[in-house]
Amino acid sequence: NNGAPYAIPPNNPFINDPNTLNEIWAVGLRNPWKFSFDRLTGDMWTGDVGQNAWEEINVQAAGSAGGQNYGWRCYEGNNTYNTAGCQSAPNYLAPVHTYANNFTNGCSVTGGFVYRGSLFPDLYGHYVYADYCSGRIWSLLPNGSGAYSNRLLLQGAASNYVSFGENHQGELYLCALSSGTIFRISELCSAFRVSGTTANERCAGDQNGRIELSIENPGATHTITWSNGANTASLTGLSSGQYTVTVTNSNNCTRMVPFTISNASPSMQAPLVVQGNELSAPAGADFVSYQWLLNGQPIAGAEGPSYTALETGAYQLRALNAEGCPYTWPEVQVVISGISVPAWLEQLQVSPNPMSDWMEISMQSQRQLRLTFVLSDMAGKPCWTVQEEVSGHWRKRYTPGNLPAGMYQLTVNMGGEILAKLPVLRQGGR
Repeated sequence: NNGAPYAIPPNNPFINDPNTLNEIWAVGLRNPWKFSFDRLTGDMWTGDVGQNAWEEINVQAAGSAGGQNYGWRCYEGNNTYNTAGCQSAPNYLAPVHTYANNFTNGCSVTGGFVYRGSLFPDLYGHYVYADYCSGRIWSLLPNGSGAYSNRLLLQGAASNYVSFGENHQGELYLCALSSGTIFRISELCSAFRVSGTTANERCAGDQNGRIELSIENPGATHTITWSNGANTASLTGLSSGQYTVTVTNSNNCTRMVPFTISNASPSMQAPLVVQGNELSAPAGADFVSYQWLLNGQPIAGAEGPSYTALETGAYQLRALNAEGCPYTWPEVQVVISGISVPAWLEQLQVSPNPMSDWMEISMQSQRQLRLTFVLSDMAGKPCWTVQEEVSGHWRKRYTPGNLPAGMYQLTVNMGGEILAKLPVLRQGGR
C-alpha cells in the first residue's frame, strides 16, 4: 500500500530468490478463479480451474509464511499431469477438494466465500462455490480432523455462474454471466420443520411408549431414519430411553430431532431399615401400598411400610406407587434367636381333650403369626401337620384323621423354634 507503484514486504517468501520474482507469494496454480478470504479466520480459499480433467479447491491458512507450491503442472488436482522434472507429491500443497471435469459435475470451478452471515445459521462456516458449466452449487465444511465434507446445495440452471460476492454483513451473492442476473441466497430449508409428540412408557418393562412425528413441508420426497434403525413416522412399543430421528427431504435439507421416553417407575430407593427384628421402608419412600415377603412368599396381613419379623429368614418389601408401578427392595436376612415364650401361650387350648374325631385349637395373639402345628405320637413320629397365619382371637377346627386311641403331643413351631408342647388324648379311635 505504498511505493511506486507498490512495495514488497521484506519477509515475502521469495525475496532474494534469483529464479522467482520478489512479488510472488505462492506458485503452482493453473487458473485461480477466484480467491477469497474468510472474514473470521483470514484463511485464503482458491478455486483453481483445471486443464481438462480435474477442478480443485485450495486453502492456505492465515498464519502461513507463503512460498507454497500447489503442484501445477506436475499435478492436476491429485492426479499427475506432466511430471517431467517434478518432485514427489508430498512436496506440493495438495487441494482440500477436487471434482471431475466431465460436464456432469462441471467443467470450470468458480470459487466463492466462507459464509459468515447471520441469516442462514445452517450455512455458517461453509465455503460456498459453484461450477461455470453445470450450474451446481456446493459447500465445503471442515470436519475437525483435517478433512472436509462436501455437500451439493443446489443443482441450479446452467447460467454460467462466474463470480460470488458478499456484502458488509457477510451475506452472499452469485453472478450469472449468461443471464446477467445477480442471485442472492434463499433458504429452502427454513420451512422444513420436524417435531413430534410422545407418550411415555407407563412402568419400566411395559414397552408401551410412543412417538408420532409431524413433518412440515417435507418436499417431494423425504427419508426418516431413527437411532434404533426404524424408518417410519410413528414408533410404538418403546421402552424408556433416548431416540433421535434424522429426516432429509428432496432439497437435501436435514433435521435431527431428539426425543426422550420416560416412565413412572420408582427410581432406586435406599435399602430397607433393619433394627433387630424391626423392618421398615426407608424414610421418604412414597408408595400407596406395601406387601412384606418371607422367603419369597407374601406374609398375610403384612401390608404396611413397617413389619416386626417373628421368624428367621429372608425378608423383602414390595410396593406400588400412585401410578401403579412396582418396586421391590433387595432382601434382607433376619435371624431370630432366643425367642421368649409369649404370653398368649397360656391361652393356647385344644378342645375337646380327650378328643374324638376332631379337635379345635384356639389362642389369643396381638400380632400376625405364622405357626406350624404338629401332632406326633409318643414315639415322636408326626401324624398330622398344618401351617396357619393367626392373629387376634383365633380358633379353628380340624379333623386329624383316623388316629388310634392313645396319647399324642401337639407341638407349636414358629420359625423353626418350638414354642409349646401340649398333651392330647385320643379316645374311641377307629
